[in-house]
Amino acid sequence: MRYQHVLLPALASLAFASDDTISVSDNPAPTPDALPLEDLRDIPVPTFTTATGVTAQDIPYATASAISEVSSQVAATPLSVFPAATDVPINDAGTNSNGEVDGNANVISNTNTKLKRNPSGVARQPRKRAACDPEPTITNYYNVGLDSAAAFRADASISDVANTANPAPVGYFQNFKNKQAANSAMNYLGYSVVDTGKGYDVAWCASKCNSKAGCTAFNIYFERDPTADPGPDCPNPTAFANIKCSFWGTALDETSATNTGQFRYDFEVAIAGSNAYTSYKLGGPVAGWLGPQNLGNAALNAPLWDCTNTWTYMGYKLLQAGSVDPRLCAAACDSQTTYNKAHPAIAADGTAKPVVTCNAFGSYILTKNNATGSYQQGQMCTFYTAYWDAKYATNKASFDDAIGAKYNYTYSAFYGKQGVQPSCGGEFVGASGTYIKGGKKPT
Repeated sequence: MRYQHVLLPALASLAFASDDTISVSDNPAPTPDALPLEDLRDIPVPTFTTATGVTAQDIPYATASAISEVSSQVAATPLSVFPAATDVPINDAGTNSNGEVDGNANVISNTNTKLKRNPSGVARQPRKRAACDPEPTITNYYNVGLDSAAAFRADASISDVANTANPAPVGYFQNFKNKQAANSAMNYLGYSVVDTGKGYDVAWCASKCNSKAGCTAFNIYFERDPTADPGPDCPNPTAFANIKCSFWGTALDETSATNTGQFRYDFEVAIAGSNAYTSYKLGGPVAGWLGPQNLGNAALNAPLWDCTNTWTYMGYKLLQAGSVDPRLCAAACDSQTTYNKAHPAIAADGTAKPVVTCNAFGSYILTKNNATGSYQQGQMCTFYTAYWDAKYATNKASFDDAIGAKYNYTYSAFYGKQGVQPSCGGEFVGASGTYIKGGKKPT
């Protein structure tokens, strides 16, 4: 059995800290690199599908394939063509011979599964496995109460375990602890049942995430699950206390902890003792690029022109699959430069104009908030001719009043290409840390 979740946000109160960003009120005028609201209106919220009744679901991430695909897409659809939302295929998995989604596929769709309802009005999950078939179980390590979902959630032993668990494995910081909900964020990479003989094993989950390509966060939690697949002949099977660890290619926080459970026929799945951890490597350095400059929860509002009198903003790419990875933005930036060199603009006298190259990019998680909730839209990549200073990161939020939406930016970082920055009177000095101070309008 599999069921879908709408992706909810990781607004990340523990995102990069930035104390010197300028308030958006200091520069309220709209700029070309402002968020393209009209282009985003029709872009659907990604969803993901979770397998049930199995001990693990593995959704692989192939970095090299993802980078190659982004490069190819930019070459085919240059950044000047909008909208530029991209669902990046990252592996060759797909559907099986019956046309069903393969459990190893990176499943991202634009709609939610339509659930049938029982007479009480509670959603049933679509049934794929044979009803009443036994499901894999693990030992009830902590003698958790299982008589009802309410008893499970109220069990003091679960709270004790979650509250005293490892606060942060090496390389991670803790997002929250002991919530009665699991994360439902974007870039889902699968899960594993934690059955190491050590019970609630945070270190094992961290090790699994470390060894999994694209994994930047994990969520460990107790789940009240059925010992058999619920169906008409066994609508409410005996329960057992599962321990699961889910893996993500994004950041986690409390706002994305929205999965409190669901009904499978008359059996109520429940969540308790949920702890989440995000890796410090999210938004890390990229080989061959300066930075990153941490922009906090803000996006760039760059001057219109770089020091060579070139219009600095080059466009954007919104990535909606795989893992939040600045290397994808870097690949798109390089691919745009390659395209521009192969297709130079022609001046009125028939000569080729100077080639505009992509020399810097921003990367951040874009989250949409409206009356129905908050939803991660994807990883936004923005592209520039120059490596601007963090003082220009003044965009804190964007509002689309036409659809009643607010957009936030988290884990925002800015990168510059080494050795190719525009140099005008010493305003930029390679990798020394001296950034371009500002642009000047052509005379």
